[in-house]
Amino acid sequence: MDKLVPLRVEDHESLRHHRLTAPQPLDERLWVIPVPMPDAFLRSTLCVAAQADDGGLVLTDPGWDSPEALEGLRAGLVAAGWRLEDVSHVVATHGHIDHIGLASRIRELVGAQVATMAPAHTSNPPEPADVRTRDREDLARLERWGADEETSARLLPLVRRARRVHPRVVPDIEMHDGDEIPGAIGWTAVATPGHTADHMCIVDAQRRIVVTGDHVLPMMNPGIGLSTGFGANAVAEYLRSLDKLVPFEDFTVVPGHGYVFAPLDGRLRTTRAHIQRRLREVRSVLEAEGELPTLALASRLTWSDGWDALFESPWLHSALRQTDIYREAATLSV
Repeated sequence: MDKLVPLRVEDHESLRHHRLTAPQPLDERLWVIPVPMPDAFLRSTLCVAAQADDGGLVLTDPGWDSPEALEGLRAGLVAAGWRLEDVSHVVATHGHIDHIGLASRIRELVGAQVATMAPAHTSNPPEPADVRTRDREDLARLERWGADEETSARLLPLVRRARRVHPRVVPDIEMHDGDEIPGAIGWTAVATPGHTADHMCIVDAQRRIVVTGDHVLPMMNPGIGLSTGFGANAVAEYLRSLDKLVPFEDFTVVPGHGYVFAPLDGRLRTTRAHIQRRLREVRSVLEAEGELPTLALASRLTWSDGWDALFESPWLHSALRQTDIYREAATLSV
């Protein structure tokens, strides 16, 4: 397996003990700021702050909308010699709340513009106002996945825990593949659908840095298909998006979570290999047992902490969605 090399060894040790890492300068005008995620499985979101020639700051993925996150971001900017009031633009790699959530608050406080990849909102579709409506939708989905009435009643509280009720962040700027990131800092947007339909990576060619959001992570394999808006199978799109990063395989990587590492190429290989192993596993089960309900298929697959633990966790709903996506990909010969 390709070994990842953190730029700072102490970051890996801190994360092993679930401690927040310290702000990290990559040069005098570009810092990585860990923004805390209170009460979350992941310790932080990594926000990049870059200073333009006019003194304005561009932020990527400022993190969750919480007082703790805002305080952590302010402190990180101060450590770099900046202030929140210096921020002119906020750019989100995708619309999940742990990446874009604080963007609206920053816009309200300092007037910064928010930029996302089109199609906007696919990572954060509108929620039904009535909880009972959402319950009915989730129960119907569980039934389609093969859960009987007793199992559905047992799983519904876990599905509820996985719901994220939060306001949608409406961008000021919608970007497209190859666009220059606003803020005059020489960054380029690379559309990388797969984790979500609106995901992008950000390339700083001059510094040889790529900001990967949740597309490539050092400590886990990203979930796939976690939004609406896909034009094709999400696994197929994800693999194509991995290929789009090959030109940057010797770049330093700032992921959305974890630690800064270099180079990209080894993690590209291991991530692609993980996806392909999962596809082979799904095909093998379907060839051996024929069509199975989603719950039954998922129970026969390999999971990091085992199926029994997953079955009792809030991650189950996401795992079942992704099992359906892999089933489709297996039949398409991806």
